[in-house]
Amino acid sequence: MEGYARQVFHGTSCAYQTTENKGGAEVRVLVGKFGFIQKFETLNDPLLERILSFCENGNFLNVDKTIRDDQFFK
Repeated sequence: MEGYARQVFHGTSCAYQTTENKGGAEVRVLVGKFGFIQKFETLNDPLLERILSFCENGNFLNVDKTIRDDQFFK
């Protein structure tokens, strides 16, 4: 997924979201029409840190505190 993101990320929608649960976390990354989901047992997992760093350095949109537009107005 990282290789794909490096090739297409100019002009492509890129976003990520993290959720914490029971000492661990889940990360979701969207690059264009493709998504990636990974669960981690600890918050200091090296792969989690690498993914978050890649997203932050690549100016991916952080959608941690957002909701879908179809759920915004009820």
